Amino acid sequence: MNRSISRYFHIFSELSKLTISFSVALSAFTGFVLKAKEISNDLILPVLGVFLLSSGSAALNHIQEKKLDALMNRTLNRPLPSGE
Repeated sequence: MNRSISRYFHIFSELSKLTISFSVALSAFTGFVLKAKEISNDLILPVLGVFLLSSGSAALNHIQEKKLDALMNRTLNRPLPSGE
């Protein structure tokens, strides 16, 4: 069980769908700035909250789909079906 930090980061990024979650948070940031017409410290918590909610829902989806992912060749090597 000696895994490198980069492997743990890869597993985390796949479970949380890091790129998608970042895009969702960027959309929230853009909407906030368009509405407020300025960039302020008030946007940090909402954007961080949206990012964490998006990441958490992606991880929850991985948990819910674990058995089905183990049956398909395309998703067989995802972290949960492969035992990582």
